[in-house]
Amino acid sequence: MKQYFSFIAKRILQSLPTFLLVITLSFFLIRLAPGGPFDQERQLPKEVEANLRAYYDLDKPVYQQYFDYVLGIFQGDLGLSYNYRDFTVSELLIDGLPFSFIIGFYSLILAFVGGVFLGSLAAIRRNSKTDYMAMTVAMFGVAVPNFVLAPILVLIFAIWLRWLPAGGWGEGGFANLALPIFTLGTAYMGSIARLTRGSMIEALGANHINTARAKGLKEHLVVWRHAMKATMIPVVSYLGPATVGIVTGSLVIEIIFGLPGIGRYFIQAALGRDYPLVMGTVVFYSTLIIVFNLLVDILYGFLDPRIRLDS
Repeated sequence: MKQYFSFIAKRILQSLPTFLLVITLSFFLIRLAPGGPFDQERQLPKEVEANLRAYYDLDKPVYQQYFDYVLGIFQGDLGLSYNYRDFTVSELLIDGLPFSFIIGFYSLILAFVGGVFLGSLAAIRRNSKTDYMAMTVAMFGVAVPNFVLAPILVLIFAIWLRWLPAGGWGEGGFANLALPIFTLGTAYMGSIARLTRGSMIEALGANHINTARAKGLKEHLVVWRHAMKATMIPVVSYLGPATVGIVTGSLVIEIIFGLPGIGRYFIQAALGRDYPLVMGTVVFYSTLIIVFNLLVDILYGFLDPRIRLDS
């Protein structure tokens, strides 16, 4: 147990430099982009613009702005938005978080459950029609990008069949969420299905599985009691990148389907050079990505104790 906690502590310490590197690169890159936060307000007198720059500390040297911003992050202060001047960045992120969380959470559930089911089914019925059909569905999900799949689904289910709305949050019911969730989760469901199939086939050929069968254990017990844990190791390791893809991909999906999530604020902030709001969104998503990858590492160490010994 002590070794396991040491493994977790090392992973946490390794995450901190990554977090600071992301903040640093994002902070300076956005300031290197052409244009500034008040370029659309050139009709204002220079004195007024100077006062605005002073109010938002943009008159300070860039390195001082950077250190002030990093210090503010660790104090829980993400700054004031330039475009939404009655709101702090934290308030805007909290406003959009529930919508983005719901879409991302259910997309991840769809990807995991659907992928494990398809992959397990394909492995158990290897080289059968069921196997080929399951892998065809998986390959379709992997091959078609979500920004291509989204308009196709809208065309079919919203315009031709009129079963589902083309966009908008509505009351947050199934009809409004079905297309965004399916669009976002399909690609990762396909990848998880392929991983599960390969890993399950390997696990089912192991010696201890053959021993369990020789003892007369029923096939479904062989699969779920003995083969599934070994199968989950590569799947769990993939959940980190999958979560990253779903988290970042939700920005695009929210724009396509007109959902009121954090993606709306990020796009508007990027177009308007709203430095604090862009940085706040980057900090928020970076934190989520690092935390999810950390959780995957911890779970991976639990499933395979050899990982802890090597770390």
